[in-house]
Amino acid sequence: MKTTAILLCILLLCGLLLGCGAAPEQTEPAPTTTQGPTYPVPDKLIALTFDDGPNAHMNTMLYVLEEYEAKATFFVIGKYVSNNSDIVSRAFEGGHEIGSHSYSHEDMTQKTDDEILEEIQKTQDLVTNITGTAPVWYRAPFFATNAQCYALIDMPFAAAGVTANDGSNDNIAADRHYKIVNNAYDGAIAILHCNDITAEVLPQILHDLKMNGYECVTISELFARKGVTPDTTIEFSYKDTNVQ
Repeated sequence: MKTTAILLCILLLCGLLLGCGAAPEQTEPAPTTTQGPTYPVPDKLIALTFDDGPNAHMNTMLYVLEEYEAKATFFVIGKYVSNNSDIVSRAFEGGHEIGSHSYSHEDMTQKTDDEILEEIQKTQDLVTNITGTAPVWYRAPFFATNAQCYALIDMPFAAAGVTANDGSNDNIAADRHYKIVNNAYDGAIAILHCNDITAEVLPQILHDLKMNGYECVTISELFARKGVTPDTTIEFSYKDTNVQ
């Protein structure tokens, strides 16, 4: 009996010693998440518009706009639409607006009535065949317009209150960023172009606009939310919604 009791004590003591040295239970580490910047609640609206697509740069811009949850209006040149129908379709399905920038991107003030009407109708038809919706806004190539154009083109004309001056490669990305971000104002239409340098700086433009309290919307949404109905019966090009 005494021997048995001694053995039991030894076994219990060994168990206690082994327990003290046991490795603690392993747990899965908490997952780490990388959070983006926290933007303020927007209290201003701006309509970013992009001319001269559809092209590969427009396609790049669509990815950037999606990342920043921004909407825009693309004024497309009709003669480029057929070969880039997938880009036009993607833009439309992504909630962006497709506007008309004529078919040939030539000076409409130098054309006859029939030529102007053909420029507009061909572009309307091409876009409608892809999206099922015809453009409702028009931007004149080179902003060139006259009484003849206003009378024949039954759409509101979009000018711009803010411009990146990016129609050529004469200015660098930082200049384009500065002109848009520093000159932005509530209700403005901003004009940019579908080219490589603007596509490169677009993420920074969108980031800074959002940090400054702007929500980027289409032209049609801008006017609707500002309670302004564009007038197609007057000789006027809209640069913003601040119509007197």
